[in-house]
Amino acid sequence: MRYKTELRVNLTALKHNIYQIRSLYPNKELVMMAKANAYGHGDIETVSYCLENALISHIGVATLKEGLHLRQEIPSFPFEISVFSETLLGERKFAPYYRDFRLIPVIHTLEELKIFLEEKLYGHVPLWVKINTGMNRLGIRKAEFPQFLAILKKYSVRSLDHLLSHFSNSQEMESDNFSYIQEKNFLEMKNLLLSENIVIAHTSMANSGSIMQKKPEFCAKECSFLRPGMSIYGGDSYQSIIPCSSFYAQVLDRFSITKGERVGYGKYEITSPGTLLLLACGYGDGPFFSFSHKKWNFFPYGEGYFWGRVSMDMMAIFFKETVEKTLLPKQGEFFEIWGERKGELESLAREVGLISYVLTTGLNQRIQRVYKK
Repeated sequence: MRYKTELRVNLTALKHNIYQIRSLYPNKELVMMAKANAYGHGDIETVSYCLENALISHIGVATLKEGLHLRQEIPSFPFEISVFSETLLGERKFAPYYRDFRLIPVIHTLEELKIFLEEKLYGHVPLWVKINTGMNRLGIRKAEFPQFLAILKKYSVRSLDHLLSHFSNSQEMESDNFSYIQEKNFLEMKNLLLSENIVIAHTSMANSGSIMQKKPEFCAKECSFLRPGMSIYGGDSYQSIIPCSSFYAQVLDRFSITKGERVGYGKYEITSPGTLLLLACGYGDGPFFSFSHKKWNFFPYGEGYFWGRVSMDMMAIFFKETVEKTLLPKQGEFFEIWGERKGELESLAREVGLISYVLTTGLNQRIQRVYKK
C-alpha cells in the first residue's frame, strides 16, 4: 500500500451518471456492473453508496468470488447479484454459495444448463441464460438451439427469468451494421423460445455504448434491463456523462536537470534543460509501463513528458525550462496525472495506447481509493 498516491472517486458524480441513464430510459431496470473492483473504483464503497443513494437494486459481477465478497461485506441491503462469466457451475462444491448467498449464475453453455437444472441446490435460483448473437465469447449459439429447447422440455422448464446477450461494437452502433445483425439474431432466438411457449420475464443486451447511443430504439423496445458499466464510472465521453475519478501521485523529489543527463533505466537522455519530478507510481501499481516516454498536457502546467522508462515503483515527469520550476509541486506534494475533466481519461488512454477501462481496472491495491460526496 501507499499512503500518498491515490485514486479520488467522486461518488456524487457516480450518482449523477446513474440518473442520467435513468432519464434516457425511465421504465428500465438497471444492473450496475461492478466487476473488477467496480472498474478499479472500489466495489464495496461504490456499490454501498449506489444502493443507498441511487436506487440501485441489482449488481453484476464477473466471478463467483466477486459476488461472495459483495454479499459478505454489504449484508444489510436486499439487493440481487448476478455472476456473468466465471460461475464455476461445473464444481458442485460451489453450488451452496448460490443458494445461501442469493447469487444468480448466468448460464452460457448447454452443459451448465443441465447441471443447473439437475442440482436441487439451484431449485430457487433464478434462471438467467446468455445467448451468442455473433460476438463469439460466452453464450448458447443459434446452432445449439434444438438441443437447448430439448433440455428445457426434458426438465419441464416453462420460463426463463432473464435472456441476455452482449453487443460487440456498441460504441459504433450507428456506423457498424454488425450491431443490427446481433439485434436480429437476438430477436430470432428469443422468438424461437416464445414459439415453444417459453415465457421470458426479462431481457437485456445493452451495455454502456448501446445505452448512450443517439438512436437507442433497440434498448427502449427490446430490453427490460440495461447493464451500464464504464458509463457509470465516467469513463466514456458521452454528452451527459461526467468523469468521477482523478489520479494523484506523491512527488518523491523535484530537481533541475540539464541536457545530456540520463533518466532511469536505459538510454533516455534529457534533450533540453528543465525540471524533473519523480513520482511514487510505477508499473507495480498498475498499467503504467505503457506511459514510458510519452508526451502529455499536464493540468495546470502544460506540456510535459513521462520521461524514459517507467519503473516498478516510480516514474519521471519532465518539463522543459519554459515551465517555471517553482510552480511545480515539490517533494511530498501531490501531482495530478488525470483529473475530472471531460474526456481527459480517454485522451490519456489513447495517448499511451490503452483504453480508459485498462487504466482504472489496472490500478491495484497499492493505490489508495479516497471517496468524496
